[in-house]
Amino acid sequence: MSKEYGNLGMTPDEEWDNPCDDFLEMKKDPELGDEDGVSLARLRDLEMVIKTGPEEGYGSWEPWDQFVPDWKERGDPDSDEKLTTKDGIEYYEHLRDAGLTTYTILETHMSIAQHFLDECMKRGVVDANPAAYVMDNIDNPGTEKDYPEITVKELGNFLNWVPDPQRRAGYVTMGKLATRVGETINIDLPYLHLDHPI
Repeated sequence: MSKEYGNLGMTPDEEWDNPCDDFLEMKKDPELGDEDGVSLARLRDLEMVIKTGPEEGYGSWEPWDQFVPDWKERGDPDSDEKLTTKDGIEYYEHLRDAGLTTYTILETHMSIAQHFLDECMKRGVVDANPAAYVMDNIDNPGTEKDYPEITVKELGNFLNWVPDPQRRAGYVTMGKLATRVGETINIDLPYLHLDHPI
């Protein structure tokens, strides 16, 4: 669920004149100074979703700033027109229709738009966050995975077939401990017993 800060009444030096560029600058050099800025790869992702759109090879879709070109005017707290849930839903459907079909990629793009609009809300640039509404209300299809059932013998045959000993060790670890890739990669060496037969 998204955090609701509303308009925090930022001082003039904290307000954003150009929200897209100011957001990216904030990510490069955080305001509180107690953390490093985001990596160049993450900054590229933020810029693609908010401002520039995809680089060649990343599909064909529009960034938030171009898909909803009047978002600043309609999101302005003093405006008669408002950002609506329809804006968030249409952007979500636009990304999905553009080929961002895996839930993780789609969720990442929507969460970037949500975070951007959250920061805009804090500064009084907009008074609504349609991306947050979408993120709070979409189903996570990743919770209903249909894993194939394989026997222990089939798994053993697969592990014996893997020619690279490092990959085999990783697969054996995942199989024996019932862990996922991220958990296996971060496991500490003292917890491994590599001398056990497959």
